[in-house]
Amino acid sequence: MRLQERDDALTALGGLLDRSLQSRGGVALISGALGVGKTALLQEFAEQSVKAGAAFLPAVASRAERDHPLAVISQLFRPDLLPSAQRVQPPEAIAGSYAPAFRTIHEALDKLVERKPTVIGVDDAHFADQASLQGLLYLARRLRRSRVLLVISARNDWVHVEQQFHAEVLRLPNSASIRLQPLSRSAVAAILAERLDRKTAHRLSAQCHRASGGSPLLAHALAEDFRIAAAATEPQFAAGDNFGRAVLGCLHRGEPSMLETARGYAILGERASPSLLGGLLGLDAGTAARAVNALIAAGLLHAGRFRAEGTQAAILSGMSADEKRPLHQRAAQLLYENGAPAAIVADELVAAGGVQAPWAGPLLRTAADGAMLDGEPGRAVTWLKLAHRTCADESARAVIAARLADALWRVDPAAAAEHLPELVTATRTGLLNGSHAALPYFHLLWLGRTDEALDLARSINHADDAAASQIKQALVADFSQLWLPFCYPGLAGQPPDERAMPATLATSALAPQYRAAAALAAVMAGSPAEDVVGAAERVLAGTRLHETTLMPITAALLALFYGARPDRTTYWCEALLAEATAQRVPMWQALFATVRAGIHLQRGELADAERQAHTALTLVSPGGWGVAIGAPLAFCVYTATATGKYEQAAAYLNIEIPEATFQTLCGVHYLGARGDFYLATGRFHAALADFQTCGRLLCEWGIDVPAIVPWRVECVRAHICLDNIKQAAELLNDQLALLDGEPSRVRGLTLRALAATRDVEDRVPLLREAVDIFLAQDYRLDLTYALADLSDTYRRLAEYKEARTTARSAIQFAERCGAEPLRLSLLAKCGDDAAQSADSGWIARLSRAERKVALLAAEGYTNRQIAQRLSISISTVEQHMTRVYRKLEVTSRSSLWPRLHFDLTARPPVAG
Repeated sequence: MRLQERDDALTALGGLLDRSLQSRGGVALISGALGVGKTALLQEFAEQSVKAGAAFLPAVASRAERDHPLAVISQLFRPDLLPSAQRVQPPEAIAGSYAPAFRTIHEALDKLVERKPTVIGVDDAHFADQASLQGLLYLARRLRRSRVLLVISARNDWVHVEQQFHAEVLRLPNSASIRLQPLSRSAVAAILAERLDRKTAHRLSAQCHRASGGSPLLAHALAEDFRIAAAATEPQFAAGDNFGRAVLGCLHRGEPSMLETARGYAILGERASPSLLGGLLGLDAGTAARAVNALIAAGLLHAGRFRAEGTQAAILSGMSADEKRPLHQRAAQLLYENGAPAAIVADELVAAGGVQAPWAGPLLRTAADGAMLDGEPGRAVTWLKLAHRTCADESARAVIAARLADALWRVDPAAAAEHLPELVTATRTGLLNGSHAALPYFHLLWLGRTDEALDLARSINHADDAAASQIKQALVADFSQLWLPFCYPGLAGQPPDERAMPATLATSALAPQYRAAAALAAVMAGSPAEDVVGAAERVLAGTRLHETTLMPITAALLALFYGARPDRTTYWCEALLAEATAQRVPMWQALFATVRAGIHLQRGELADAERQAHTALTLVSPGGWGVAIGAPLAFCVYTATATGKYEQAAAYLNIEIPEATFQTLCGVHYLGARGDFYLATGRFHAALADFQTCGRLLCEWGIDVPAIVPWRVECVRAHICLDNIKQAAELLNDQLALLDGEPSRVRGLTLRALAATRDVEDRVPLLREAVDIFLAQDYRLDLTYALADLSDTYRRLAEYKEARTTARSAIQFAERCGAEPLRLSLLAKCGDDAAQSADSGWIARLSRAERKVALLAAEGYTNRQIAQRLSISISTVEQHMTRVYRKLEVTSRSSLWPRLHFDLTARPPVAG
């Protein structure tokens, strides 16, 4: 590997070597920062010296031997290097002056030089003991007329400290000082080019030069990391393991203060300053300044920050937990005393595992409050966990547990359940009041533990502390009165009724809650008037998303959803999704994504519905959804069934859900989706049972509103599959009695189902009205099914032109929606190659008379029926059929339909 930008240094050393070969010995002092390449240069020169015929005697100083006299010089006593030096006594046996030892080694050198010129190379002289330095000076003074070249390498900062040694060496004849500088960008590019292609090396050279500071050690490490990364992908600037090892190796070869200072920078990060570093490390100003300069010279620091992003991580990874903990503790204390933001101090407290200081707990809670407002619930959870773990006060610990459970519910609701026992106990014993008192009640209901929730509510009523009991009872009563009818209609004891809301709430601080609850109650009562929808939108427009406003916002959104306002629901849902995403609250995002999935599903946008429902289940695990899991699972099952992914739908249905889910509207949606899956896969009785359960629950709860779940229509579908036409008709009559006659999605569904119970001659008006409703309100999937039914009806009525046109539209909508089973069903009736029938010219091969016969035969008519409809003889029909088979290259009537049905432009109307 070629040394970059070291040719001048090698030339200078070569000149000294040439003079020493002529008995003009000399000294060279190589200096430079850590990692600048001093050792590499010395090794390269050693190889050149040996090739030139010189002997090379190496010695390496070590920090561990700095206090051992003559530790460096004694490396030259080895008999294999200086055979005549065997008479020299070990350094520890020499008393008084070291002069005898120096004379002995000088004599041995003289004898060696008689045979060949010699180069003595001493590396890392900044670690050399004082006795060895005296010995090196002793030799240097006596090299003037010898064939010996002494080459010493040392760090820049050592040269400044050992000024006397440096000055004495350089005043000698035939001496030279060689100072190595950091590499230029072009040299770094050359290092990269040794491992990468030239184009990539040039592209990365500026970043690599910036990150390494021109240090060959770091540049080589980065280049190797890039080479490894290139095996998997296009190399980008990224410090890897080699760089990390190079950083640690560089620091451990420096002075202890350099390593300490680097660790201080790693602990403090962007917050590092001279004053904080001094307080953190306990170093005096001079030592700290020298350490900082050494880090700058080594290419690690620039403008008070690490040059490369991976440096901090590498240094921290090289520290044990016992080494980091006290530094983090001191850093937290210093940052707090210097007025650093609460979030910064809180991060240090977490890294330190906490500190025993009265200010720590309140600061963590303050930081958590700020994180919740800033949309960082994950950080809030981390800080509150530490506050909870280190808090000794029972009352304060209960409040922290409540705040922690609230933060966890936003990020991972399943984890919030871990704190429920503590919260329930705290509520019962009066440790929790105010807004925290209703939290355990809410969480128990969310998880489906209804008996425990109701028992907790009863215990609050009988609490010993009357004042605390009143506060808790009021909070739980507010929740029960406003939201329990929607969350658990069966537990509320009465259906939601906007008139039952206390009028005092309308002007209180809970006005948004009241208006939202009233709007949703009106919709669930079956009267979604425009002013109610307007009230819901006013709540959404005037309420910022926050933990205290989540329920009224969700209620207002559901009022729009159940009130059949998909356009407005879409608008507000997207706005809320954006806000929840900005605040980085997974639970909120999942809730709004679920509603968005329901809207997409209603509108026949199956791919988008599947994506949003899947996102909801990805953001929050099924276990974290509690009883609400029924909603996202329902939409997942609906979309999987509609798109023909039956195995995927079955997998969703295999996910375990709480039993209490079926006490909620989410459970009703789940039952409807499961029934839809059963119906699509031929399990008609199971489907009917699920649909009937939906109806029974809604009727029991007093919210039998078709707009919420049109269970009667679903039952009709199952009854028709089971040939229970009479029961189907009765259900539809009941359904029509609940509708107000206005065009709506439910009315369209009802009309389509009603058509299936009527004679074929009576179906067209019903289906046409359903098609008009779905088309006007943009319910594409419902429209597709209605068009398919209408096409089939036209075909049965022998109105083939209308059947063709309608079938074409149905297939187009099925493709847009992604309703693959429906599309395949239509194609099965029409033929797989139908779309290309016009180009293939099948019908063009037939005469007009043959077309009429072939089309009727394809519809399933017998020869006799065809003869009667066309007023021709059976014999003529048989003759036409023989020619049709030959021209269309088929052998049976079942093969006629694929050949003919989709050639819609060529197909003429059949007479009579």
